[in-house]
Amino acid sequence: MTTDAGALTAKKLFISYAGPDRAWAEWVAWQLEQAGYTVELDLWDWAAGDNAVVRMSQALQQADRVVALFSAAYFEHQRFTTDEWTGVMSGRDRHGRLIPLRLDDAAPPPLLRPLIAPSLAGLSAEDAHRVLINAVRTTQRPATEPAFPGPQVPRQRSTNEAPRLPGAHQPTLWQVPHRNADFIGRDRDIDDVRRRLRPGQPVVIQSSVPLGGVGKTQVAMQYVHRFAAQYDLVAWINAEDPQLVPARLTALATDLGLVAEHGEAGALPALRRYLQQPKRWLLVFDNAETAEAVQPWVPVGIGHVLITSRRGNWPEFTRVTLELLTRRESVTLLRHRVPELSVDNADVVADKLGDLPLALVQAATVLSTMPVELYVQMLDTDADEVLNAGLPPSYPRSLAAALRVSITELADDDEALHLLRLCCVMAPEPIPIAMLTAAPSPVPEPLGPILASPIRLYRTASRLGDLIGMSQRGIQVHRLVQTLVLSQLDAHKQDDLRRQAGSLVAACNPGEPASAVTWPAWSQLMPHLLALDPGNTDDRGLRDVASDAMLYLLYSGNTGAGFRFAERLYDQWRQNLGPDDPHTLTAAAELAHAHHKQGRDREALNLVEDTLARRQRTLGPNDPATLRSANDHAILLAAFGDLSRSINRVNDVLLRRVAVIGPDHRDTLSTRGNLAAWRGEAGDLHAAITGYEQLLTDQLRVLGPDHPDTLTTRGNLARWRGETGDHHAAITGYEQLLTDQLRVLGPDHPDTLTTRGNLARWRGETGDHHAAITSYEQLLTDQLRILDPDHPSTLTTRNNLAHWRGEAGDHHAAITSYEELLTDRLRILDPDHPDTLTTRNNLAAWRGEAGDHHAAITGYEQLLTDQLRVLGPDHPDTLTTRGNLARLLLVRGAVGAARAQATAKLEAERRLFGSGDKRTRRTQELVNGIRAQMGGRPGARRNTRKKR
Repeated sequence: MTTDAGALTAKKLFISYAGPDRAWAEWVAWQLEQAGYTVELDLWDWAAGDNAVVRMSQALQQADRVVALFSAAYFEHQRFTTDEWTGVMSGRDRHGRLIPLRLDDAAPPPLLRPLIAPSLAGLSAEDAHRVLINAVRTTQRPATEPAFPGPQVPRQRSTNEAPRLPGAHQPTLWQVPHRNADFIGRDRDIDDVRRRLRPGQPVVIQSSVPLGGVGKTQVAMQYVHRFAAQYDLVAWINAEDPQLVPARLTALATDLGLVAEHGEAGALPALRRYLQQPKRWLLVFDNAETAEAVQPWVPVGIGHVLITSRRGNWPEFTRVTLELLTRRESVTLLRHRVPELSVDNADVVADKLGDLPLALVQAATVLSTMPVELYVQMLDTDADEVLNAGLPPSYPRSLAAALRVSITELADDDEALHLLRLCCVMAPEPIPIAMLTAAPSPVPEPLGPILASPIRLYRTASRLGDLIGMSQRGIQVHRLVQTLVLSQLDAHKQDDLRRQAGSLVAACNPGEPASAVTWPAWSQLMPHLLALDPGNTDDRGLRDVASDAMLYLLYSGNTGAGFRFAERLYDQWRQNLGPDDPHTLTAAAELAHAHHKQGRDREALNLVEDTLARRQRTLGPNDPATLRSANDHAILLAAFGDLSRSINRVNDVLLRRVAVIGPDHRDTLSTRGNLAAWRGEAGDLHAAITGYEQLLTDQLRVLGPDHPDTLTTRGNLARWRGETGDHHAAITGYEQLLTDQLRVLGPDHPDTLTTRGNLARWRGETGDHHAAITSYEQLLTDQLRILDPDHPSTLTTRNNLAHWRGEAGDHHAAITSYEELLTDRLRILDPDHPDTLTTRNNLAAWRGEAGDHHAAITGYEQLLTDQLRVLGPDHPDTLTTRGNLARLLLVRGAVGAARAQATAKLEAERRLFGSGDKRTRRTQELVNGIRAQMGGRPGARRNTRKKR
């Protein structure tokens, strides 16, 4: 093939494509590289372990143009391709950056329909090459003779590697089972196979669970059909019986015409010689048992060898491990086959079946005629029957039949059978060996002696074969095995097993849930705690573990899960134990914490006040639990702006805690932090800094440098140093804190994200608005990925990003962002929530900055009315609004109205803070200025916008 070298620009191109079009992507990338372009293709340029989202973002930023391979798969919403083409089309330099090429007749979304998209479908390799190059090259003619493009090629690949045009070539020998037309997902696994297959480097496809039906054969089959054009010969060999493999290879040699009809003796040597020729071939050994059974038959040549196996011991082979389907893939598979099935019902079925592909296929067949409610019920009562139904013709026997044989074989092994049953009442996640051996008192026979000895436990578990998986993380039993085993036991026996498992989990309490050191152990314990339903247990030890688990979820940053767990336990314990039971009140307190972390302070306050009253009545005013609720009450009073009551309450709690639990108790130290914070909020910045400095010294001594409370104090200290005007100290403090949080908490912990936001704020305060904007944009991207669009922290970042865009001079962007944010906060929160009121304040402020004084005054007047009703006349936000309104009224010439607002603000601040406070003095200057009817723009201070 030849190209017009003068038309090439040698720009960097990124290939955007859907997984099923991988062969097209390789062919396009190859042609463009050979033509002198620099090409980035994930298969060639991204290494194993790379973050695909990050690499995609970098590729889109660095590429001059993006070659998009349009197809029906490309426009499926769940694919990364949606992020790729929308990212290009939303950019300011989007014109001409996207180069669309059609692979089929799929209609693109409306935004892409105006684009001219040449088609490669149905063309010869020569014609497709010409269409591709014409689409990519520019239309400008060069003024001078272009240089020969050869030296610009960034890399040279062997012609034996050159991808062929998909569909333009078919193997001369094709011995492959028919393709599954209903195959769903697995694009990443097929891509992984393609990436790893190399001459002399066989690839083994295995599954992460010991069960059959994960999809090893299906993935191999899809790979073969998808990349058929890349091979001259493809042969599929059933290797389940090693003794039959030589005969099947001999038959292959015969089909190739390498031996006469009765000359089988020389068939295998002839086949080896044939495969050593420079031909592209693919041999698939399906369902091989061991490496030893296949190794003698693996040929040497430039072809590829693909193996599927249920066994895990392939030490010298490259492996691709199939995980269970993702929940989204499971739901898609079920609804593809049963369209009338709702997403929620599909999710329930997928969860009950543990996302196992074969079980999902069987379920889809059954659900085409059976109501989903009945199917789910039968999984609990008649699992063996329902899991035998709907078997695809290509499978020899159902999962239930295969598992039933394995379970029946344990009938004479009482110890192994009882161990299996115990594991079946726990979660399908790995069960650490240490958890199974942790019982403080002997477990009844026959399990007692087994669990008392880790070595005996290991040997017993090894006899369970394919019914379990064993790894460094422990013993793992798939949900379907659990379902089948438990369906054979009566309710009494199941309850007895759950009591035994509960005693094991209770004995494994990892300890201090606020310490990051214990979080890995908590992470392992949580699935099994949830599986045992601690809300309905009579085991007090299990309830104690559940109480600590609520704290673990909240401290480790999993606020959503913490809220759901606390809400469920509160409802169950209130019903089962009564509203005054200590466990019920513990759940109520942690549910209030979760409400507060998610911005629902009104719900938190109501719950805390009820819990405090009950604890005072049942436990007394000085009980540590009562003091914890009193401390929570003070925090929420401050959240609603009642700093005076909050400070008084915190002082009282601090005195009581020192007397009851001592000055070094973690709760006492936490109270000192709250007191320092509220003093700072009340205007005494020096007291806040001094309080936090002293607290940090004690926390380092008592808790250590990596405790979350210690890290929080460092962040608070940096903040108040910044509030005094020492921006450099704030930035340095937050930079050092971020380094430690990344090490201790990880990049996705909410506290780490919060520190990134605080660091961005103080960089902006130094005048580096661009750095603040960039940091907030990056933070918002991560929060949308880690949290969700409606999370309070995500909304806070949007607020701050709007602020700094306004500070950078883009008032229109600030106003638009605040309008969008207000819409979302009204939807998520309510009109009277403090954050909603704050957003209204900021929107009015930037409208005033943009010169729309009428809109700003109207916004402030309406806001002030609501703040007086919701927050009261003395709340700091109410006073801020009065000041902002007074300044704008003065600009508009409404001197009397301006004076009324400023005077009301001054009187409140004199009463609250005293005449010497800087806030009071500032307002006094405003009042004096109004009285003097200063010319120009009275009141030099800008409208106050809150960066929350």
